[in-house]
Amino acid sequence: MGVAYIQDGRLQLALNPTTDRQQVIKSLSPPGGSQTASPYQALADLIKGWKKDSSRHVVLMISSGFD
Repeated sequence: MGVAYIQDGRLQLALNPTTDRQQVIKSLSPPGGSQTASPYQALADLIKGWKKDSSRHVVLMISSGFD
């Protein structure tokens, strides 16, 4: 699991992928204020950075619904 936030339309990595659930929980925080921006470009950038292997990838995106 990894943790990232989208701020001003850019992906901000908070925690690199890890299997340590406690580390993931500690890295979670309420997001700070930012400009309203579409999250889709940041999501596309994330996907482009994934290694081309057989690993499974899942994204849970929580959004205000404004884009």
